[in-house]
Amino acid sequence: MGKIVFSRNLNNNWDIWIYEFNSGKLEQVTSTVEDEVNPVWLEEGKIAYLRNGDIYIKDKQEIRITDTGKYRYLTFDYDNNRLLYSYYHEDESCNIGYYDLETKQEGILFELEGQQIHPSIANNRLYFTQAYTVKGEIRQEVYNYSSNKGIRPVVVDEDYYFYRPAISAKRKSLLFGSNSGLYISNSRGKKIKKLNLHRDYIEYPAWGSGDYIIFTTFAENKLSLAIYNLSSEKMEILDIAGDCREADWQ
Repeated sequence: MGKIVFSRNLNNNWDIWIYEFNSGKLEQVTSTVEDEVNPVWLEEGKIAYLRNGDIYIKDKQEIRITDTGKYRYLTFDYDNNRLLYSYYHEDESCNIGYYDLETKQEGILFELEGQQIHPSIANNRLYFTQAYTVKGEIRQEVYNYSSNKGIRPVVVDEDYYFYRPAISAKRKSLLFGSNSGLYISNSRGKKIKKLNLHRDYIEYPAWGSGDYIIFTTFAENKLSLAIYNLSSEKMEILDIAGDCREADWQ
């Protein structure tokens, strides 16, 4: 089943850890007094993560990539070997940005009003949460961006908010959260199905190996990682001490 990298809080400090499914082995990646969050796998087993709003990469040694503290919601674009993220401006608006790991160049993919958060990309199709305010109420919807078709809404409903899309390259399926649960659809936001998870709190959904997905939920009075098999519809809470969240599956 491979392994995951995730954020783990022991003694009121978030660090990056790796968990191997076959052996149950836990490996600590960072051990600073600051919080490291939002880890993602890169090529060749490297790991990128955020510390104080900046991007770091850990291989044999740690390398700091940025120094402005304005980066959130990190993900990796395998097709183009670049990191994607939300880049926050002084007015708290944010756009989807990129950092090219080969050229060391960074920039903004497109400019749109409001906040574009939670990027997820596969096969050059980017999905993100579009957050904006209508009559004092915050709205969240799932949008899609591609260089040839531009920006379009994928999952929109006036009675619900939708967030944290996760696209699968192999299955061409989309996971996304809602105030009513976790859903799966095709890549166009059609054939929507609610997953029978029976959980009140679901965050950070991500695709795993085969038919598995992983997400963060609240279990035994703490944040825990749960894996769910889409075929058998069975769920398992991983037995890892401390608060755990934001898993990325290799």
